[in-house]
Amino acid sequence: MGESHPTTSVRSNLFGMVDMVGMAIAMLTTAALIVQLSGGKAIGMAWVLLGVVVGGGCRA
Repeated sequence: MGESHPTTSVRSNLFGMVDMVGMAIAMLTTAALIVQLSGGKAIGMAWVLLGVVVGGGCRA
């Protein structure tokens, strides 16, 4: 929807790129906070990555 015209298609792709940059910033910020709140140790990040691996394997 909304991508049937070339102008709206380009606009939609640009908004998609902006969304991806925003999500990357959110992910980096979250990772930095996890490491900071765990006292500078990366064990908190290891738990998060383990959860991503386990959760990513379950596809419906």
